[in-house]
Amino acid sequence: MSSSLTLPHIEGESLADFAKRAVLDSRKETEAAAARGTHIHSLAEIIINGEEPGELVKGYEEHYAGLKEWRECCVTKVHESESVLVNEAEGYAGRVDLIADIHGVIEVVDFKTRKFKNGKAAGYETDLLQLSAYAYAFTDDGMACRNILIDPVTGQLQEIRYTAEQVAQAFDAFTSICKVWRWLKKYDPREVQND
Repeated sequence: MSSSLTLPHIEGESLADFAKRAVLDSRKETEAAAARGTHIHSLAEIIINGEEPGELVKGYEEHYAGLKEWRECCVTKVHESESVLVNEAEGYAGRVDLIADIHGVIEVVDFKTRKFKNGKAAGYETDLLQLSAYAYAFTDDGMACRNILIDPVTGQLQEIRYTAEQVAQAFDAFTSICKVWRWLKKYDPREVQND
């Protein structure tokens, strides 16, 4: 918790009071980060759909410029944008950010805000699991996918691309997780649909 390291102590404040203040401060940081992420995601959606962002750009000029440049350079056709996809065979659904032709090849794209360190951001295994779920809800054939990581402060973009083979392997893991979830919850959404 960075607040406990950076928050100034108030003279005469007890350790318990300082701890409470540090927790509240960290919550504010988390809420502000979530709000920035939502704002940037909305900006990306507007750019993808070719709409004018209006006031949304204010304070996010670098983000807007980077996302617009990426869209103009790479996206040749939008198939889905902010659409709910359902995989009835596995019993799950999710809202995909984008399915588009990227340089002429259809891919699933997910936008993530991540803090960059030394000009780079990290991708996580869960990112690929999420992308694989979207890919196999869209088609049984599988496809390549990518994350567009966006620094919430600078607007810098970084792409992480996954091959169709990597996506297929991740989907095998994802379906195993679905099986475990169904077993733990003693609930199968596929059975509800059939009733």
